[in-house]
Amino acid sequence: MRRIAFFGAAIYLSISIFSAVAFADSLNTHEISKNITKIENQKKEDALKTRSSQARKKRISKRQLKNVKRMIDRAIQKASELHDLSPSLIRALIQEESGGGVRGVYAVSKRNAKGLTQMMPSTAKEMGVRDPFDIEQNIIGGSGYLRKLLDKFGNIYLGLIAYNWGPRNTLRALRGQKHLPNSVKRYAGRIIDAIREA
Repeated sequence: MRRIAFFGAAIYLSISIFSAVAFADSLNTHEISKNITKIENQKKEDALKTRSSQARKKRISKRQLKNVKRMIDRAIQKASELHDLSPSLIRALIQEESGGGVRGVYAVSKRNAKGLTQMMPSTAKEMGVRDPFDIEQNIIGGSGYLRKLLDKFGNIYLGLIAYNWGPRNTLRALRGQKHLPNSVKRYAGRIIDAIREA
């Protein structure tokens, strides 16, 4: 009887271990399946963004590629007159933010800032910009936002810092509540130097 009880216990223990292992394997399989699905969905999303970007570039390359520079120049002049800013300031801002040109038109940062003046979605909404990849909308919207910041902070240096770092951070730095990063100082300095050299 002891032998039967022993063998029975051994069989029960083996079944329990097997069940536990099978359950663990099913969890791992489920987790792996979830990760694979997540990766596949991300790939689909990335592919969709790439196709969308390529479609935009294809449209502009057929109709407007030769005229992009002219379109940018016209939009800068229009924004300059509309917001009382020098064309050299707007041009320097664009160059610093996105590099200008076709690449600048479709530039998207890691923080989702878009277009020539690298407008954040909240800023684009504030300035009435529906399509940040539209050359004229982006330049006029970005220039208008810079104009607001220049009026708010009273000078070009602080206005540029606020454009790059955000008005709240700039105010906190002026109150001594936050340290102004060197990278932001250099950003404003490069744009001011570009204006002087223009």
